[in-house]
Amino acid sequence: MEHPELEWLLITNLSVQNEAEAIRIVNIYQQRWLIEEYYKAIKTGFRIENKQFKQRNRFLALFGMVGIIATQLLALKEHCHLAPTQKVEKEIPKRWITLIERVLNVKLETVRDFWRSLARLGGFIGRKSDGEPGWQTIWKGYRRLQDILMRADNL
Repeated sequence: MEHPELEWLLITNLSVQNEAEAIRIVNIYQQRWLIEEYYKAIKTGFRIENKQFKQRNRFLALFGMVGIIATQLLALKEHCHLAPTQKVEKEIPKRWITLIERVLNVKLETVRDFWRSLARLGGFIGRKSDGEPGWQTIWKGYRRLQDILMRADNL
């Protein structure tokens, strides 16, 4: 059975006069998934829409801080997706590794081990049927890790 060719129609307001410009537009379009994942990390994970600031500058300051953290977590998620077996020491601060190993009684070897352990701090169980952790769980784990780090500093 022959399959019909799939044809995509990409609508843009940018000028497309030749193949090189068309390829450039497609490359721009491909980045939208990363951008959507970034906003999902902020909106779903941190629940920034639930924050009720009365002053715009306070909201912008929070968004700036959360944006930096979301970028770091998104980069870590990408590392897990693209190179899940990469050694954890190459991407994660040693102190974070040590504390998670101690709290969860695990040995972290890969970036994926760290990602899933961070999620476990946020309540992720990690059964085979669970799939990958979501942003709410990751943020809960990240906040818990930050609490653990602060307590360790005060000892």
